Amino acid sequence: MNKTPVQLKEQISSGWSLQFYSGDRRLLWSLDPSHAWTFLIGTILGLSTTLLFGFSYPEETVKSVDPVIDQTVTPLLKID
Repeated sequence: MNKTPVQLKEQISSGWSLQFYSGDRRLLWSLDPSHAWTFLIGTILGLSTTLLFGFSYPEETVKSVDPVIDQTVTPLLKID
């Protein structure tokens, strides 16, 4: 006979979390809502950076210069 009623309230808004374990029950990695928001913000910033700076072309074209090898310089080590 309980004189004080016990009221159990379930927490419905407890959030979510994904946890991945290996075969020997060791935690490999977990994904929380804060991690998902950070990943989403990083993806948006990376995509916008790529779109803004990745497709910009230089104003001046650089001519390729062939290196001139000086034949008068003797090598430090002569390997035959």
